[in-house]
Amino acid sequence: GGRHANTKVGLEHLRLNQFVPEAGSRLEQRVPQIAFVITGGKSVEDAQEASLALTQRGVKVFAVGVRNIDSEEVGKIASNSATAFRVGNVQELSELSEQVLETLHDAMHETLCPGVTDISKACNLEVILGFDGSRDQNIFVAQKGFESKVDTILNRISQMQRISCSGTQMPTVRVSVVATTPAGPVEAFDFAEYQPEMFEKILGMRTQHPYVLTADTLKLYQNKFRQGSPGSVKVVIHFTDGADGDLADLQRASEALRQEGVQALILVGLERVPNLEQLMQLEFGRGFTYNRPLRLNLLDLDYELAEQLDNIA
Repeated sequence: GGRHANTKVGLEHLRLNQFVPEAGSRLEQRVPQIAFVITGGKSVEDAQEASLALTQRGVKVFAVGVRNIDSEEVGKIASNSATAFRVGNVQELSELSEQVLETLHDAMHETLCPGVTDISKACNLEVILGFDGSRDQNIFVAQKGFESKVDTILNRISQMQRISCSGTQMPTVRVSVVATTPAGPVEAFDFAEYQPEMFEKILGMRTQHPYVLTADTLKLYQNKFRQGSPGSVKVVIHFTDGADGDLADLQRASEALRQEGVQALILVGLERVPNLEQLMQLEFGRGFTYNRPLRLNLLDLDYELAEQLDNIA
Protein backbone atom coordinates (compact mmCIF):
# COMPACT_ATOMS: atom_id res chain seq x y z
CA GLY A 1 0.00 0.00 0.00
CA GLY A 2 0.93 3.69 -0.09
CA ARG A 3 3.21 5.40 -2.59
CA HIS A 4 6.03 2.88 -2.25
CA ALA A 5 5.99 -0.91 -2.02
CA ASN A 6 8.36 -2.43 0.51
CA THR A 7 7.70 -6.12 0.03
CA LYS A 8 10.85 -7.02 1.94
CA VAL A 9 9.47 -5.50 5.15
CA GLY A 10 6.15 -7.26 4.63
CA LEU A 11 7.79 -10.67 4.19
CA GLU A 12 9.98 -10.15 7.24
CA HIS A 13 6.88 -9.25 9.26
CA LEU A 14 5.22 -12.50 8.16
CA ARG A 15 8.27 -14.54 9.18
CA LEU A 16 8.73 -12.88 12.56
CA ASN A 17 5.13 -12.28 13.60
CA GLN A 18 2.73 -14.54 11.69
CA PHE A 19 4.39 -17.89 10.98
CA VAL A 20 5.32 -18.42 14.64
CA PRO A 21 3.68 -20.57 17.35
CA GLU A 22 2.73 -17.45 19.32
CA ALA A 23 0.48 -16.36 16.44
CA GLY A 24 -1.12 -19.80 16.11
CA SER A 25 1.17 -21.27 13.45
CA ARG A 26 1.21 -25.07 13.56
CA LEU A 27 4.40 -25.46 11.55
CA GLU A 28 5.86 -27.83 14.13
CA GLN A 29 2.79 -30.08 13.73
CA ARG A 30 3.58 -30.35 9.99
CA VAL A 31 0.61 -28.22 8.92
CA PRO A 32 1.44 -26.70 5.48
CA GLN A 33 2.34 -23.01 5.67
CA ILE A 34 1.32 -20.81 2.73
CA ALA A 35 1.86 -17.07 2.24
CA PHE A 36 0.08 -15.15 -0.54
CA VAL A 37 1.64 -11.85 -1.58
CA ILE A 38 -0.15 -9.57 -4.07
CA THR A 39 1.93 -6.64 -5.26
CA GLY A 40 1.60 -3.94 -7.87
CA GLY A 41 5.09 -2.52 -7.90
CA LYS A 42 8.78 -3.18 -7.43
CA SER A 43 9.91 -3.31 -3.81
CA VAL A 44 12.08 -0.40 -2.72
CA GLU A 45 14.26 -2.98 -0.94
CA ASP A 46 15.26 -6.31 -2.47
CA ALA A 47 12.66 -8.86 -1.32
CA GLN A 48 14.42 -12.00 -2.57
CA GLU A 49 16.44 -12.63 0.59
CA ALA A 50 13.35 -12.18 2.80
CA SER A 51 11.42 -14.62 0.60
CA LEU A 52 14.23 -17.17 0.83
CA ALA A 53 14.22 -16.87 4.63
CA LEU A 54 10.47 -17.62 4.67
CA THR A 55 10.92 -20.54 2.28
CA GLN A 56 13.72 -22.01 4.38
CA ARG A 57 11.43 -21.76 7.39
CA GLY A 58 9.00 -24.06 5.58
CA VAL A 59 6.57 -21.48 4.19
CA LYS A 60 5.58 -21.70 0.53
CA VAL A 61 5.38 -18.13 -0.82
CA PHE A 62 2.91 -17.47 -3.64
CA ALA A 63 3.41 -14.12 -5.40
CA VAL A 64 0.89 -12.42 -7.68
CA GLY A 65 2.01 -9.36 -9.62
CA VAL A 66 -0.60 -6.86 -10.79
CA ARG A 67 -0.24 -4.26 -13.54
CA ASN A 68 3.24 -2.82 -14.07
CA ILE A 69 5.42 -5.19 -12.04
CA ASP A 70 7.50 -7.46 -14.30
CA SER A 71 7.79 -11.25 -14.16
CA GLU A 72 11.39 -11.19 -12.94
CA GLU A 73 10.46 -9.16 -9.87
CA VAL A 74 7.49 -11.44 -9.09
CA GLY A 75 9.80 -14.45 -9.43
CA LYS A 76 12.11 -13.02 -6.76
CA ILE A 77 9.23 -12.85 -4.28
CA ALA A 78 7.82 -16.33 -4.92
CA SER A 79 9.35 -19.49 -3.44
CA ASN A 80 9.93 -20.70 -7.00
CA SER A 81 8.71 -19.92 -10.50
CA ALA A 82 5.76 -22.32 -10.18
CA THR A 83 4.27 -20.12 -7.45
CA ALA A 84 4.73 -16.84 -9.34
CA PHE A 85 1.81 -15.33 -11.26
CA ARG A 86 1.13 -12.05 -13.05
CA VAL A 87 -2.05 -10.35 -14.30
CA GLY A 88 -2.70 -7.11 -16.15
CA ASN A 89 -5.17 -5.65 -13.64
CA VAL A 90 -7.09 -6.42 -10.46
CA GLN A 91 -10.14 -7.59 -12.41
CA GLU A 92 -8.11 -10.45 -13.90
CA LEU A 93 -7.24 -11.90 -10.50
CA SER A 94 -10.34 -14.11 -10.59
CA GLU A 95 -9.06 -15.76 -13.78
CA LEU A 96 -6.07 -17.08 -11.81
CA SER A 97 -8.21 -18.97 -9.30
CA GLU A 98 -8.06 -22.40 -10.93
CA GLN A 99 -4.35 -22.20 -11.74
CA VAL A 100 -3.48 -21.03 -8.22
CA LEU A 101 -5.59 -23.78 -6.65
CA GLU A 102 -3.93 -26.44 -8.81
CA THR A 103 -0.48 -25.16 -7.87
CA LEU A 104 -1.49 -24.93 -4.22
CA HIS A 105 -2.67 -28.54 -4.32
CA ASP A 106 0.65 -29.64 -5.85
CA ALA A 107 2.65 -27.57 -3.37
CA MET A 108 0.90 -29.18 -0.39
CA HIS A 109 1.56 -32.68 -1.70
CA GLU A 110 5.15 -32.18 -2.87
CA THR A 111 6.41 -31.22 0.61
CA LEU A 112 8.01 -34.25 2.21
CA CYS A 113 8.00 -32.66 5.64
CA PRO A 114 6.61 -29.13 6.00
CA GLY A 115 8.99 -26.98 7.96
CA VAL A 116 12.10 -28.83 6.83
CA THR A 117 13.63 -27.66 3.57
CA ASP A 118 15.48 -30.25 1.51
CA ILE A 119 18.73 -28.40 0.83
CA SER A 120 20.90 -31.30 -0.26
CA LYS A 121 18.90 -32.82 -3.11
CA ALA A 122 20.75 -32.87 -6.42
CA CYS A 123 18.75 -31.63 -9.39
CA ASN A 124 20.14 -32.14 -12.87
CA LEU A 125 18.31 -31.10 -16.02
CA GLU A 126 19.22 -31.92 -19.61
CA VAL A 127 17.42 -29.82 -22.19
CA ILE A 128 17.52 -30.26 -25.96
CA LEU A 129 16.59 -27.16 -27.90
CA GLY A 130 15.68 -27.95 -31.49
CA PHE A 131 13.86 -26.28 -34.36
CA ASP A 132 12.63 -26.70 -37.90
CA GLY A 133 12.13 -24.20 -40.72
CA SER A 134 10.56 -24.31 -44.16
CA ARG A 135 12.48 -25.01 -47.34
CA ASP A 136 11.51 -21.63 -48.81
CA GLN A 137 12.58 -19.44 -45.91
CA ASN A 138 15.65 -19.62 -43.70
CA ILE A 139 14.37 -19.68 -40.11
CA PHE A 140 17.18 -17.38 -38.99
CA VAL A 141 16.10 -14.76 -41.55
CA ALA A 142 12.34 -15.23 -41.92
CA GLN A 143 11.48 -15.58 -38.22
CA LYS A 144 12.07 -12.14 -36.73
CA GLY A 145 13.29 -12.33 -33.20
CA PHE A 146 14.12 -16.04 -33.36
CA GLU A 147 17.84 -15.61 -32.69
CA SER A 148 17.39 -13.21 -29.78
CA LYS A 149 14.60 -15.31 -28.24
CA VAL A 150 16.74 -18.46 -28.35
CA ASP A 151 19.64 -16.63 -26.71
CA THR A 152 17.34 -15.19 -24.02
CA ILE A 153 15.76 -18.59 -23.33
CA LEU A 154 19.09 -20.38 -23.03
CA ASN A 155 20.39 -17.72 -20.65
CA ARG A 156 17.20 -17.83 -18.58
CA ILE A 157 16.98 -21.59 -18.13
CA SER A 158 20.70 -21.94 -17.48
CA GLN A 159 20.48 -19.38 -14.67
CA MET A 160 17.47 -20.84 -12.86
CA GLN A 161 18.01 -20.84 -9.12
CA ARG A 162 15.50 -22.27 -6.67
CA ILE A 163 13.20 -24.73 -8.42
CA SER A 164 10.97 -27.52 -7.16
CA CYS A 165 13.47 -30.36 -7.41
CA SER A 166 16.48 -28.55 -5.96
CA GLY A 167 15.37 -27.17 -2.61
CA THR A 168 17.54 -24.14 -1.96
CA GLN A 169 20.39 -25.37 -4.18
CA MET A 170 20.88 -24.21 -7.75
CA PRO A 171 20.04 -26.93 -10.28
CA THR A 172 22.57 -28.03 -12.87
CA VAL A 173 21.15 -27.33 -16.33
CA ARG A 174 22.93 -28.73 -19.38
CA VAL A 175 21.63 -27.87 -22.84
CA SER A 176 22.23 -29.13 -26.34
CA VAL A 177 21.15 -27.40 -29.55
CA VAL A 178 20.53 -29.72 -32.48
CA ALA A 179 18.26 -29.86 -35.53
CA THR A 180 17.55 -32.22 -38.41
CA THR A 181 17.98 -31.55 -42.14
CA PRO A 182 16.84 -33.92 -44.90
CA ALA A 183 20.49 -35.01 -45.08
CA GLY A 184 20.86 -35.66 -41.35
CA PRO A 185 21.45 -33.92 -38.01
CA VAL A 186 23.25 -30.62 -37.49
CA GLU A 187 24.49 -29.89 -33.97
CA ALA A 188 25.62 -26.57 -32.52
CA PHE A 189 26.92 -28.19 -29.33
CA ASP A 190 26.45 -31.27 -27.16
CA PHE A 191 25.09 -31.17 -23.60
CA ALA A 192 26.91 -28.43 -21.71
CA GLU A 193 26.25 -25.67 -19.22
CA TYR A 194 25.38 -22.77 -21.50
CA GLN A 195 27.73 -19.80 -21.78
CA PRO A 196 26.96 -16.66 -23.86
CA GLU A 197 29.91 -17.27 -26.20
CA MET A 198 28.32 -20.57 -27.28
CA PHE A 199 25.61 -18.64 -29.13
CA GLU A 200 28.00 -18.16 -32.06
CA LYS A 201 27.84 -21.92 -32.64
CA ILE A 202 24.06 -21.66 -33.04
CA LEU A 203 24.48 -18.89 -35.61
CA GLY A 204 26.78 -21.27 -37.48
CA MET A 205 23.71 -23.40 -38.26
CA ARG A 206 22.29 -20.67 -40.55
CA THR A 207 23.73 -22.17 -43.72
CA GLN A 208 22.32 -25.67 -43.29
CA HIS A 209 18.57 -25.05 -43.79
CA PRO A 210 15.96 -26.37 -44.41
CA TYR A 211 15.39 -28.02 -41.05
CA VAL A 212 12.55 -30.50 -40.67
CA LEU A 213 10.21 -31.95 -38.06
CA THR A 214 9.75 -35.65 -38.77
CA ALA A 215 9.79 -38.85 -36.75
CA ASP A 216 13.55 -38.95 -37.35
CA THR A 217 13.86 -35.59 -35.58
CA LEU A 218 12.35 -37.03 -32.41
CA LYS A 219 14.43 -40.21 -32.76
CA LEU A 220 17.54 -38.00 -32.90
CA TYR A 221 16.52 -36.45 -29.58
CA GLN A 222 15.93 -39.91 -28.14
CA ASN A 223 19.42 -41.06 -29.13
CA LYS A 224 21.02 -37.91 -27.70
CA PHE A 225 19.39 -38.46 -24.32
CA ARG A 226 20.71 -42.03 -24.29
CA GLN A 227 24.20 -40.51 -24.32
CA GLY A 228 23.34 -38.10 -21.49
CA SER A 229 23.51 -38.43 -17.73
CA PRO A 230 21.40 -41.16 -16.11
CA GLY A 231 18.94 -39.86 -13.56
CA SER A 232 18.68 -36.38 -15.06
CA VAL A 233 15.38 -34.66 -15.87
CA LYS A 234 15.14 -34.73 -19.67
CA VAL A 235 13.15 -32.13 -21.63
CA VAL A 236 12.83 -31.21 -25.32
CA ILE A 237 11.93 -27.66 -26.39
CA HIS A 238 11.26 -27.58 -30.14
CA PHE A 239 10.45 -24.50 -32.25
CA THR A 240 8.29 -25.44 -35.23
CA ASP A 241 6.62 -23.98 -38.31
CA GLY A 242 4.71 -27.23 -38.88
CA ALA A 243 5.18 -30.96 -39.35
CA ASP A 244 7.24 -32.16 -42.31
CA GLY A 245 6.39 -35.82 -41.87
CA ASP A 246 3.40 -38.05 -41.27
CA LEU A 247 1.61 -37.02 -38.07
CA ALA A 248 0.95 -40.63 -37.06
CA ASP A 249 4.67 -41.42 -37.33
CA LEU A 250 5.45 -38.33 -35.28
CA GLN A 251 2.94 -39.42 -32.64
CA ARG A 252 4.60 -42.83 -32.36
CA ALA A 253 8.04 -41.23 -32.08
CA SER A 254 6.73 -38.87 -29.39
CA GLU A 255 5.34 -41.80 -27.42
CA ALA A 256 8.69 -43.60 -27.75
CA LEU A 257 10.40 -40.55 -26.24
CA ARG A 258 8.00 -40.58 -23.32
CA GLN A 259 8.33 -44.33 -22.79
CA GLU A 260 12.12 -44.00 -22.65
CA GLY A 261 11.93 -41.60 -19.72
CA VAL A 262 11.94 -38.16 -21.32
CA GLN A 263 9.84 -36.01 -18.99
CA ALA A 264 8.47 -33.50 -21.50
CA LEU A 265 8.26 -32.50 -25.14
CA ILE A 266 7.33 -28.82 -25.45
CA LEU A 267 6.51 -27.22 -28.80
CA VAL A 268 6.82 -23.50 -29.53
CA GLY A 269 5.02 -22.23 -32.62
CA LEU A 270 6.93 -19.97 -35.00
CA GLU A 271 5.21 -17.13 -36.86
CA ARG A 272 2.39 -18.19 -39.20
CA VAL A 273 2.53 -21.85 -38.15
CA PRO A 274 -0.58 -23.70 -39.38
CA ASN A 275 -2.54 -26.09 -37.15
CA LEU A 276 -0.45 -25.54 -34.03
CA GLU A 277 -3.29 -26.86 -31.87
CA GLN A 278 -3.20 -30.12 -33.84
CA LEU A 279 0.58 -30.37 -33.43
CA MET A 280 0.15 -30.01 -29.67
CA GLN A 281 -1.05 -33.63 -29.69
CA LEU A 282 2.65 -34.52 -29.87
CA GLU A 283 3.39 -32.73 -26.60
CA PHE A 284 3.58 -34.40 -23.23
CA GLY A 285 4.71 -33.45 -19.74
CA ARG A 286 3.36 -29.90 -19.62
CA GLY A 287 0.47 -30.76 -17.29
CA PHE A 288 -3.21 -30.14 -17.84
CA THR A 289 -3.09 -26.59 -16.46
CA TYR A 290 -0.81 -25.57 -19.35
CA ASN A 291 -3.08 -26.09 -22.31
CA ARG A 292 -2.49 -22.98 -24.40
CA PRO A 293 -0.04 -23.18 -27.31
CA LEU A 294 3.32 -21.49 -26.82
CA ARG A 295 4.39 -19.12 -29.58
CA LEU A 296 7.60 -17.32 -30.49
CA ASN A 297 5.94 -13.90 -30.13
CA LEU A 298 4.86 -14.54 -26.52
CA LEU A 299 6.25 -11.61 -24.55
CA ASP A 300 7.50 -13.63 -21.56
CA LEU A 301 8.35 -16.83 -23.42
CA ASP A 302 11.62 -17.32 -21.53
CA TYR A 303 9.88 -17.02 -18.15
CA GLU A 304 7.07 -19.30 -19.32
CA LEU A 305 9.53 -22.01 -20.33
CA ALA A 306 11.52 -21.63 -17.10
CA GLU A 307 8.28 -22.01 -15.13
CA GLN A 308 7.37 -25.14 -17.03
CA LEU A 309 10.82 -26.63 -16.48
CA ASP A 310 10.34 -25.95 -12.77
CA ASN A 311 7.01 -27.80 -12.75
CA ILE A 312 8.36 -30.69 -14.82
CA ALA A 313 11.43 -31.08 -12.59
